[in-house]
Amino acid sequence: MLVVTLITLATALVLTAIEDQDLAIGYRFIITLVPAYFGLTLPAMSFRNENRGGTWRFLRALPASGSIVVSAKAGAALLVLGAGSVVALAGLMIANGGSTIQATRTLSLPVVFGLGLLGLNFGLCFRFGERHASLALLVILATLQITGMVQFALAPGGGIRDLITAVEQWFEWAQTPMGLLTCSCVAMVALAAGWILSIRIYDARDITHPM
Repeated sequence: MLVVTLITLATALVLTAIEDQDLAIGYRFIITLVPAYFGLTLPAMSFRNENRGGTWRFLRALPASGSIVVSAKAGAALLVLGAGSVVALAGLMIANGGSTIQATRTLSLPVVFGLGLLGLNFGLCFRFGERHASLALLVILATLQITGMVQFALAPGGGIRDLITAVEQWFEWAQTPMGLLTCSCVAMVALAAGWILSIRIYDARDITHPM
């Protein structure tokens, strides 16, 4: 968290001195990736101490149900994601000269993506384990991307250019109030599904079996 904070603030300070707009867009994009980064990494980090320290048996032996343990871990991950989003917001405000409204609009969609990734990756970590969860997520994302490309390629008059245009149009729509609300609902569903799946797997797993 400290390293990400320092990198974000350093990037924001660099943005204040950059006059090249194309380069500034690239640096600003790094800041907006902070919520997605936490959404990808926090689920695997939640039980890293138990896996590395060999305290998994002790955790499972506690008189606490899976809902309590998973909720505590998920709640802590949400707090860190929220703190990282605040740091990213502060970085964008520094880069934009203190414009809170513009920074909030820029960061709203990445935060929603971060929440969705957090829920999805939490379930994958419990289902496939810490080591294979990232691979499973990459397979899912690659499958969705390939499926979309094949559909556009097979469509009449379709092609890569039409696919890029469709993606750009989707991002424009996602930044509208209705699009942001829809994406937020999907992220909440992913978060709830990951939480429920994690609880069921935790309760059903043998006490000596690590995540």
